Amino acid sequence: MKHIPMNSFLRGALGVDAVASGAMGIALSAAPGLLARVLGLPETPLYYIGVFLIAYAMFVAWTALRSRPASGATANPCAACARRPGRCRPCARA
Repeated sequence: MKHIPMNSFLRGALGVDAVASGAMGIALSAAPGLLARVLGLPETPLYYIGVFLIAYAMFVAWTALRSRPASGATANPCAACARRPGRCRPCARA
């Protein structure tokens, strides 16, 4: 699998997703009773979904702000390449 470079469009899309998810998470966790009456859903799951969305939004925002992917984030089919980059004999990658 090839590395996908982080361009401004992808950063913007991730940023919008982080803001929208965070806003919905705050709304769900701050007022689950009100939203439960409006949506006709039980209160408890709405609260926990809101907490999850806040954590998800923080992860997406962190991903959008990174300058490069974490090491090991790109898939490598050969385990020997991961252990010894640039000197892999099993798959003959140089």
